Amino acid sequence: MMDVREPTSIGEKLIDLAFHADARSIRKYEDLKSRIAHDLVALANGRLDSAIVVREQRLARERSNRQGVALEVAVNDLPLWYRWWLQWRGEKPLDASKNLVGLCNATKREHVKKSIDDIERWLRL
Repeated sequence: MMDVREPTSIGEKLIDLAFHADARSIRKYEDLKSRIAHDLVALANGRLDSAIVVREQRLARERSNRQGVALEVAVNDLPLWYRWWLQWRGEKPLDASKNLVGLCNATKREHVKKSIDDIERWLRL
């Protein structure tokens, strides 16, 4: 097994610290993206009339506003190189954030469907 070498100089410690901070912010973004995808599945199951499904949809719409704000904060915490990589991939999480807030305020089924489609497109889900 390979031994992990501890950083010895201040420069190595700073690089190690920056690497771990980048990894934490990327992991936070990916976890949030996963939770958003889970809520979108609950919203997409709207054709069922079960009381459990209706309750899950209501909770998912309530969370969408908070997740929109959290997504914007998570994106701003991402390292610049990762934001560039997301842009290169065609991901636009800030646009998805705006659609999440719009999803919470949507009143018609067509608006909900359009918001969900836009969120899936901008987060590449």
